[in-house]
Amino acid sequence: MADRRNRLSADADAPTDVAGDLPEPLNGRYFREPAPRGRVRLFRDATGRAPVLEDAGRRLTALRNDPQLVRDLVAIAAHRGWTRLRVEGAPEFRRAVWLEARLAGLEVQGHRPSERDRQYLARRTERAARRTQGRPGPRDRPADADRRLEIIRRVLQARVADPELRARVLAYAQRRLGRRPERQRDGPERSL
Repeated sequence: MADRRNRLSADADAPTDVAGDLPEPLNGRYFREPAPRGRVRLFRDATGRAPVLEDAGRRLTALRNDPQLVRDLVAIAAHRGWTRLRVEGAPEFRRAVWLEARLAGLEVQGHRPSERDRQYLARRTERAARRTQGRPGPRDRPADADRRLEIIRRVLQARVADPELRARVLAYAQRRLGRRPERQRDGPERSL
């Protein structure tokens, strides 16, 4: 049975306390059901009998303890603008929330991290920094983007007969590579 005491709470000065307010990526992951006193119960599937999460606005109660749910709880807290969290419940839950929240830059009360917890957090932080470090965005490498666009142009010219479709695909590629889509000059110029 799930530990009903696994809770994440916001400080009194948290800007958002609307039950059911989820970040966009999570809206499609959970099914909502209203509960007494303005609460919202969240389910992972449409036929589930037990919710995985109960949302009371300033307090989130996890009815399960799994890594994805902990990440979602922290994402909800960050989405609502919470900067300081209070965590209660099983030690494993408090530790998992502390790690995810600290990675997200949030302060956490209710868990006293061990030295190993701090080391683990440092390693994950370093790993995340290495993943993003030295990875230039598309605008940082214009020659590479130009080369890729030229390849896309050639493939489109050789494989796609419809000029309108070619133009749409090329415009999409240009946006993805950080380039302004080129204006097509095939027909007479229209003015508004």
